[in-house]
Amino acid sequence: MPDVQSAPHTGDTIRDPLDAIVGDVMHHGVIACDQSMSLPAIARTMSEQQTHCVAVIGIADTIGGESLGWRFVTGPDLIAGALQAAETPTAAQLAGERMPTIESTATVRDAARELLEERVAHLLVIESETELPLGVLSTQDVIRTLGEGR
Repeated sequence: MPDVQSAPHTGDTIRDPLDAIVGDVMHHGVIACDQSMSLPAIARTMSEQQTHCVAVIGIADTIGGESLGWRFVTGPDLIAGALQAAETPTAAQLAGERMPTIESTATVRDAARELLEERVAHLLVIESETELPLGVLSTQDVIRTLGEGR
């Protein structure tokens, strides 16, 4: 039987991983497509990029007029579209209603709450002042962060 020794306790405080900053644990950059991209093209993009979602860029109507809008096409959206559609659907037809966002300066704790409240697996991470997209935070990013802490 090998001799197993535990590491000595150094007295260091273990930081709560939920206090990490979203901008430090997210996937930087956004894989996006136009609203007219077809289901097969989205599937190829997701496969080649090894991602679970693609952002769909479009114009959204807001109270103040029009603005750049973001929605996700996820793996389940893609599969459902393939099973239900008589014709090849586009990204605009496959994408969900809206893409929930979180600021890059928020904590992972705040992001985890938002993921659960919105019942989604991805959040679009935005720059706090400009609200421009910086990347995506997924449940896998939160899980990885939890595994690196405590």
